Amino acid sequence: MKAFVQRWWHSPTLNTWASFATRSLTFVIVLPLLLRKFSPEELTVWYLFATLASLHMLAESGFGSTFVRMIAYAMSGASDLQAAMAGRGGTQAHCNLALLGQIVGTMRTIYQRLTLLLAVLLGLGGTWALVRPLAALPDPRAGWIGWVLVYANTLLVFQGNFFSTWLQGTNQIAVLRRWETFTSLGSIFTSFLLLKVGAGLLPLVAATQMWATLGVARNAWLALQVLDGRLRTFRDTRYCPTVFGTVWPSAWRAGVGVLMSFGVTQSTGLVYAQMGRSRDVAAYLLALRLQQMIVAMSNAPFYSKLPLLSRWWAEGAHGRIVSDARRAKSLTLWALAFPLISIGLLGPNLFKWIESQTPFPAPWIWWLLGIAALAERYGAIHLQLYSLSNHIIWHIANGIAGSIQILASIALYPHHQVAAFPIAALCGGSFYLCYSVIKYQGLVPLEHRLAKTADIYPLIALLTAWSVNWMLNITDI
Repeated sequence: MKAFVQRWWHSPTLNTWASFATRSLTFVIVLPLLLRKFSPEELTVWYLFATLASLHMLAESGFGSTFVRMIAYAMSGASDLQAAMAGRGGTQAHCNLALLGQIVGTMRTIYQRLTLLLAVLLGLGGTWALVRPLAALPDPRAGWIGWVLVYANTLLVFQGNFFSTWLQGTNQIAVLRRWETFTSLGSIFTSFLLLKVGAGLLPLVAATQMWATLGVARNAWLALQVLDGRLRTFRDTRYCPTVFGTVWPSAWRAGVGVLMSFGVTQSTGLVYAQMGRSRDVAAYLLALRLQQMIVAMSNAPFYSKLPLLSRWWAEGAHGRIVSDARRAKSLTLWALAFPLISIGLLGPNLFKWIESQTPFPAPWIWWLLGIAALAERYGAIHLQLYSLSNHIIWHIANGIAGSIQILASIALYPHHQVAAFPIAALCGGSFYLCYSVIKYQGLVPLEHRLAKTADIYPLIALLTAWSVNWMLNITDI
């Protein structure tokens, strides 16, 4: 028993799963109360706030994931970033402190500048997206106060990503996710208590933003404590043009990739909020939010290993990368498919049971978004492994996929309305999957390829569940 507890306590994957699992309690403890007590207009604004707050990752423009790799390279003892990216291994026995200091100084400056950019874009774009939904609230003034809180805190959280990036790059993922678990529990139970006593939209927004602020303080404290406080020694390090010159080509490509994947999908909710009825918009935003949480949880087995995989790449240990990645890929696909199936089959009846004011998303919306998410995740796993070499092609893969999604949405919306968005997502995701797999297979020898026949099983399970769901509706059981 003691050995199991110690394994869990220090495991990046198990702690990441614990972090996401506690966040998923939102849908078990908080969501039923939200659906019962909030009108579709209030639920629409609640999820629009959540969507806008999540868009802060776009402002990173790929810098976050790129800096994680760079820090991991320096930690592996790489003599320089170019050698590490080429997978030639490091020439030092221990961490390259000089290189690490240059990376930290550059990262600090970049996050400060990006925070200013985010302040302008979110202030203009976010406010525009909220004008119509906030006007539909019983008390628009409370909605605007809530937006001010979300806006200010989103900037703070984004600036605090500096500390999260450090913790991930130094492979302190178990520590980071463990504390995230405790903070998430506090946020969830605070929201639950507020809803139980009848609190409205504004108190709930204020409480969630307070816990987000505590999360930033938590990460800052952890970053300054781990590795014997090594980050403190880099307090006076400066911006390094050489490091930025190495980081920038990867960062802007990754940034375009994030914008044209996550950004396009989330923006469909913002756009639909300007055109659809409140009930339909609330249901669609709910589907996006539920699936976003499921995808985030499913990422745990694979994404928790990326800093370690980056270090192995710098050391030239390609066989270890493939061995771990194959197992993590299978876990990720099933961790995505199983919740999609469970919620898709049980969700409609559960919504009726809790007397939700907002309907469960239509079957076409839920299942098509789920299949699109499965395709996107499979492609993303291959693209992340390809990116270990720091040869970033996200701007091509996601750029073309996102363009397909946008064009398909525009073409299909007049005839299919909201169903056009998941159909378009599936079209873009199919290209993304094929392109990413082909590029990865072209990078590695045959024995290092990931594809297995069993990879198709999660998709078969998802399609089978959709068929069962359709038959249950037909027979009215």
